[in-house]
Amino acid sequence: MSSDVRQHQEINQDNTNRKRISFNQLKHAVSSNLPCFFIEFTSDADRNSIPTALHASDLILKELQTNGVLINRFTLVGWAGKKLKLGVNNKEDYATLVSSDKWPTKINGIDIVVVKPKYIPDSFTLVVRYVPRELDENFVSNEIQRTIASADRIKRIHYSYQRRTDDYRFEVKDYREYNAVLQLGRIAIGHSWLSITKFYPGNRLTYCTKCWRIGHLRNKCSSESKCRICLESLNVNTPHMCKNVPKCAQCDGDHHSLDSQCQVLKEYKDQLKEDVEDAIQKGLLQRFSPQEKAPTFERREQDFPPLAASDNHSNKKWNTALPRTTVESNDLRASYTDKTIESINDNLTKLIDSNKRLENKVDLVSSSIKTVTLDIQLHQAVLADTINIMKDFMQYVIPASLTASKVERSSPIDEAMHRLKTWNFAPKDQKLVLSLLDEWYTGRTLNTVLEQWGNVGIAPSQTQKEHIKILCYNVEGWGTRALEAIDLVYQIQASIGIFTEV
Repeated sequence: MSSDVRQHQEINQDNTNRKRISFNQLKHAVSSNLPCFFIEFTSDADRNSIPTALHASDLILKELQTNGVLINRFTLVGWAGKKLKLGVNNKEDYATLVSSDKWPTKINGIDIVVVKPKYIPDSFTLVVRYVPRELDENFVSNEIQRTIASADRIKRIHYSYQRRTDDYRFEVKDYREYNAVLQLGRIAIGHSWLSITKFYPGNRLTYCTKCWRIGHLRNKCSSESKCRICLESLNVNTPHMCKNVPKCAQCDGDHHSLDSQCQVLKEYKDQLKEDVEDAIQKGLLQRFSPQEKAPTFERREQDFPPLAASDNHSNKKWNTALPRTTVESNDLRASYTDKTIESINDNLTKLIDSNKRLENKVDLVSSSIKTVTLDIQLHQAVLADTINIMKDFMQYVIPASLTASKVERSSPIDEAMHRLKTWNFAPKDQKLVLSLLDEWYTGRTLNTVLEQWGNVGIAPSQTQKEHIKILCYNVEGWGTRALEAIDLVYQIQASIGIFTEV
């Protein structure tokens, strides 16, 4: 079994073993984020006299239309406990209902209270793109509010990567201003003319505003209410004094429960995204967004100007020269194409030549590196032999010469005398070598030797002359050519040899 097949099986096994997110959470993730309106009936109302949800919604819609609030029918009608829940999926209808104060106060003679949403949904959020980073946040907020009066909750978007510019998101309460800004497409901030786009929210998280844990909503929670920051229990009879020390309900970390840095929340978001995309591909879910009301068609005279009357009875002229714009334009296109192809060929030729020169340089560098490597290996071998010789010399010769007595040190002189006779040295040379050896082994100081040489060498230097041959030679690779250099000294019978390694 190949490694790719095994890895694919392990991935499939992990996907099978992991806990899937419930379908209700997936529907909540892709649902429209337009909040609903709640109708509360008085507590002393007779439950039998309260109309059904559909009948109540029709009565409310009729009353609104009578008061001049023109909207479409409610797209969501149901009960949430004892409250009537009404919703729309059209942004214009939603904005009209939120801003209207002409809601009915009674249904079938029963007093009602209309509870409007307390927050602005993400579908009314816009984003200013590419704001220069040198601009202060307060300055940007003031500039936006100078152009859009209903702009609120202006915040800079924090990205997980470094950007050269900033983006700011803000909510627009007035639907007319919202559409006007989108149609304009740009806004002036400082000396910059910046673009404005819609804000596209991600998947909606399912979390509880009672215990602040993910995976369920408040109406399904059996826990007691807790503080959003410190997670301490809230009691109706006892006022809560928050310590302002954040604590996470997911991982008990020192951050807020819905902080994007929480590792548990990150894993939940990744899994939610994967399951939502899988459900959409299988056709189990469909992502809806709040609808924009299509503008009504308006016929204007300037959009459909009258056609000029054509004279079909004009006399046609023969032998008239027609313009050859088509042929000339084709010739121009062909010549331009030829020039472009020729330029491309020239660039390719230059690129090939450059690559060849680069390859030659690389080959030269490679050969130089090989030569240097061989020289280093040779030097290492010579140094290794030299180190071994010096090691033996220091280990055996020097200690013996230092520890031996004077009588014992006289034996090398006899040995040297024997070898000098064997090599047929002249008596004069034998005496010179013996005197040098005697000076070496007697242990006299350098001053004593110099005084003796001065006394002995004065007379002979006045009566005889000696020609001294000095050999100066530059040797490349002394470690391997030392014998060759010594042979050269003997060939020319040099008295002094000076060798310099290069």
